[in-house]
Amino acid sequence: MKTYMSENALQPTTTRTGFTVADLEVGTTLSKQYNQFQHSLDRDLDFTFWSNATSKWIYKRIKELGFETYRQPYQVPNGIGYNVIAVLSAFRADGTESLLLSTTYKQIPLGQQWENGQVSGLGLSIAVLKYFQKKNLMSKDYILVLSASSHGDIGLKSWLEEYHGAISSNSWSANLSGNLSGIMFPRSGAIKAGINLELEDFSHFKQLSVLPEGSNGQLPNLDLINTVVRVSQKEAITSIGLVDKNHELSNLIGRSIAQLIPSNLVTLFSFMINQAIGVPTGSHGTLSKFHIDGITLVNQSPAKSGFSAHTLGRVIEGTMRSLNNLIEHLHQSFYYYLLLNPIQFVPISYYMISLGLLMFGFLSWSVFVLLNASAKSLIYSVAIMISSQAVGIMLYCIPLILNKLKCFHILEVIFCSSGVRVTFICCAILSIVLFGFIFTTIDSLISSHLDRTAEERKTQLWNFFICLKALSTMPSSLFICSFSLLNFSFSAITAVLLVPLYSFIVPTSNRVLQVIQIIYLVTVSPIATLYAACYFFEVENIFTLVEILISHHQQFSTLLFPFLFLVYVPLNLMSLKLVLGFQK
Repeated sequence: MKTYMSENALQPTTTRTGFTVADLEVGTTLSKQYNQFQHSLDRDLDFTFWSNATSKWIYKRIKELGFETYRQPYQVPNGIGYNVIAVLSAFRADGTESLLLSTTYKQIPLGQQWENGQVSGLGLSIAVLKYFQKKNLMSKDYILVLSASSHGDIGLKSWLEEYHGAISSNSWSANLSGNLSGIMFPRSGAIKAGINLELEDFSHFKQLSVLPEGSNGQLPNLDLINTVVRVSQKEAITSIGLVDKNHELSNLIGRSIAQLIPSNLVTLFSFMINQAIGVPTGSHGTLSKFHIDGITLVNQSPAKSGFSAHTLGRVIEGTMRSLNNLIEHLHQSFYYYLLLNPIQFVPISYYMISLGLLMFGFLSWSVFVLLNASAKSLIYSVAIMISSQAVGIMLYCIPLILNKLKCFHILEVIFCSSGVRVTFICCAILSIVLFGFIFTTIDSLISSHLDRTAEERKTQLWNFFICLKALSTMPSSLFICSFSLLNFSFSAITAVLLVPLYSFIVPTSNRVLQVIQIIYLVTVSPIATLYAACYFFEVENIFTLVEILISHHQQFSTLLFPFLFLVYVPLNLMSLKLVLGFQK
């Protein structure tokens, strides 16, 4: 389906942009001066002193341009970083609404040569803000936030938390003398939308990428993307992408294979993979936690020819002016969608049908079996499921506790000498011991309640395991269906993988088939999956990978870590029990 504008107030194609090459000179000059300043700094400075010195330099330059400017310190793992905030108040408004523009300042590598005409994200954003200073048509305040690039979105997140929170007299910002008046943190009303710039130093570029994926796959209102795309097309930018080159599907499957797939499908699959992983593709992901629609703009492939920095400045101007027309929060268009390209999308009313069809057969068979199961079969199956879930909860809690106690590095020292293989073997042995002890105990308790004759016992055991198979799929099915609205891509990819993997697992008395199914289940087990993922993502060992998964879960509420231990581990254990059969 072709995208369309739902919010009539935006009017992106009617905006007459006025950002000129002369206006860009403010940014190019500032970028060149920043480059020279960075080369004058001592390279042995730690992060705190570097960020302090750099932020003071930026603060002074922005102040000289006539903006209301502030500095804000924030805590990082290796010291203290500093944000620089510039506020341009609307001439004809009461300061109750604002728009956000954010970017980063970074260290310049030693020996990097500066070319005339180049501009950085820092310089371009200040140049655009300086241009708006000459206009008196704004209905909203414009806020520019500059933070250190070396720590991701920590700086922007710290500013947002302080902007929306209560400030006490002992806060970081309150104790930064000489930059804030009193203890009041500067505010400019509710932030309606935000644009984050992640730009390499450039004079021209080949493609503009619009990155929408936020925390746990959350997406901004589709009208925000439509606005940027339409303004870009109006400014003759013909190459617009939706995926950063570092997150393309071709990086996973290879460029030669990706060239055989239609470009729309490559974009769709890349979009879904990024959404399923749940890690924001830019610093705009922090905005979604504060109910702010945001995107990140990236200039792909900086070059000496192509689309100019001046053109990108006009795109930023046109987008901000369109958002300036908003009379209420973005709500008219979609929040649930999949993008095939910048002008085509799949709405929720289309793609939810596919997940429903995929899960319908799985769920309907399970419900039918459970409704017709005997009381003994249900009791046995529920006991196995509770035990499996207990193992999963234990394995879920242990990494969280170890991570909180900062013990992962100790385990890495112990196991790294022998590699990931020793880690895998130890975890596998622990799982087998728990598995054997718990399930054998349950079988022993219920063996006295089985029928006496061999034929009746065989039929009863078959009913037990059919009921267990039906019940084993229920937690994963409920998880997939429940979270499909929150993160459809994760649910869809999980369903596509799980339904075929576990559909043909059946109880059998054939030893050959039994051994084949056991080997198969061990191959696709959670431990083996983590072990393979270490090589796939080029992570040193399982502990490092689990630590990364926990970090993503805590920062971005990603679903992979809880799904792996709370859903996939019990499913794999119950399936393994199903294949091994009843143990006297």
